[in-house]
Amino acid sequence: MKRAKIKKEEPESKVRKREYSGEDEIPDRIPVEIVTDKGKEFYNAQIQRLFKFHHIRHYTPKTELKAAMVERANRTLKTRLAKYMTFSNSHRYIDALPAIVFGINHTVNRGIGKKPVQVSNGEFIGDTVRISKLRKTFDKGYEKGFSEELFKISDILPSNPVTYRLKDLKDEPIDGKFYEQELTRYTESTDVFKVEKILAKRRVKGKRQCLVRWYGYPPEFDSWVNESELHAI
Repeated sequence: MKRAKIKKEEPESKVRKREYSGEDEIPDRIPVEIVTDKGKEFYNAQIQRLFKFHHIRHYTPKTELKAAMVERANRTLKTRLAKYMTFSNSHRYIDALPAIVFGINHTVNRGIGKKPVQVSNGEFIGDTVRISKLRKTFDKGYEKGFSEELFKISDILPSNPVTYRLKDLKDEPIDGKFYEQELTRYTESTDVFKVEKILAKRRVKGKRQCLVRWYGYPPEFDSWVNESELHAI
C-alpha cells in the first residue's frame, strides 16, 4: 500500500525514467492483479504503462456497489489503525501496516464464515446465490428484479478482495465480477418462487397446467407447471 499522488499525468520521458531508475523504490513483491474503481488516478496513460511494464492485470468490476463495498473495507482498516495508534501513542502507522493487513486477512469474515486467506478456488463453485439489490448494472439484456433471480457461482478469482463469476440457471455466463458482499446464499428449503403472471393454460393427460412468467426472471425462463402446484401467498 502506498500513498496516491495527484491525479495528473507526467511527461513520457519522466515516466520512462521513473520506470527504469527505481526512483519510487518498487517493492520486491509486485502484485499480480489490481482491482480499482474508475478513478483517473488509475485510468491514465502513466499508470497504465506502469501496470503493463510490471505485467500487472488491472480491471474494474462492472458494479455500482462502490460506496458500500469500499466504505466497509475502509472502516475495518481505519478501526484497526485507530486502535494501533492509540496503543502506540503515535500517529505513525506505516511500519505496522503490513501486520494490520495480515490480521484482517486472517480474521474470520462473517459473510463467508472463513478467513479471506482460506478461500480457495472451487470451494463455493456451484453454490446458488442471489444478487444484492445494491447491484444495478447487468449486461444480460433484461433489467428487472435481479434480486429475485437465482444464479450459480461458476468461478472464484483469487483477487484481493476475492471476486466471483456467475452464470444463470441456463448456464449463460453473467458479465462482470462480483464481490462477496453483493451475493446472498440461497437456501432452498425456505424459499418460494413468485409468479409474475399466468400467460396461458392447457390440459395435459387430464392435468391442468399454466404457462407462468416467474417474478424477476426474463422471458426465457417461462415454463409450464401443474396448476395444483400454484399457491396464493
